[in-house]
Amino acid sequence: MKTCILYAGKYGTTEHIAKMIQSKLGNDAVLINLTDQKKPDISAAERVVIGSGVYMGKARKEVRHFCKTRASELSSKRTALYLCCMENVEAEVEKYFQKAFPEAVLSKAIVHRRFPGALVRSQKEGWMTRAMFERMRQTNAERKEPVEQWVAAFVETITR
Repeated sequence: MKTCILYAGKYGTTEHIAKMIQSKLGNDAVLINLTDQKKPDISAAERVVIGSGVYMGKARKEVRHFCKTRASELSSKRTALYLCCMENVEAEVEKYFQKAFPEAVLSKAIVHRRFPGALVRSQKEGWMTRAMFERMRQTNAERKEPVEQWVAAFVETITR
């Protein structure tokens, strides 16, 4: 395993981005959902990608906990970080990164990037979430964010 892609999300977009990254990295990339696997072994990984969805202004607790408890181990790896959220104002997104990741992890990351939220639909949605996602989808369509290109550039930075 050359690259370990760790993620935690709620409705599927974070996993969707993780799978896009994995497809570009090839067979030596392993996906691990931190919601299912709390203490993954990343010792064999040269690179670690960590992603989270943002809910109510916070990254998933699984990701925050993993980064906090494994910061020293992550410092010896090429680490890349991503968040999936609707916010696209750079200063606000940076605040999300600062809240989500310990300074020791964030400062050593070779790249960190925001991807849009609500890219996929989930069976877990209630009526209020469905309404919110529908508005988020409209916003995504209006913004015309080039997610495929962003993922490709993110992966290119990781593999340099």
